Amino acid sequence: MGDEDWTNSDFVPLVPTSAISGEGVQDILMLLCQIAQRKLWKQLMWCANLQATVLEVKAIDGLGMTVDVLVVNGYLREGDRVALCTLDGPVITEIRGLLTPPPSREMRIKSEYIHHKEIKGALGVKLIGNNLEKVMAGTSVMVSISPVRIINHFNNLNFI
Repeated sequence: MGDEDWTNSDFVPLVPTSAISGEGVQDILMLLCQIAQRKLWKQLMWCANLQATVLEVKAIDGLGMTVDVLVVNGYLREGDRVALCTLDGPVITEIRGLLTPPPSREMRIKSEYIHHKEIKGALGVKLIGNNLEKVMAGTSVMVSISPVRIINHFNNLNFI
């Protein structure tokens, strides 16, 4: 069966694999990547609109309260005004710093951070700013165009 036979079909080719020897695992991974690139290309494409989620809020010595954010799409720049969700309503703060761990390191492992002026998604980043104590994990991050527009947006959200 050639490539063109299954690209527009709801059927997917079978790949023989062995759980004992591991034979065929590379083939099935390659096939999954090909299918994802062909069938989900619109969802996989990067776009400039910011799409970011708060992962964790924690205090770090010397930096104060920081927010770990997963930037999926878009840009975050030092000096941007961002809106973050709290139980008391939105908090609008200016980004004082964007930090990432060194390459091949996790954010959870304590080490020196690399300071950035701009971050392009997809990347995990640590935000430094003011009034971050009550930010809720799992909520979205928005770049503030106008404070009134952001507050109106958050007032329209329903918190449980």
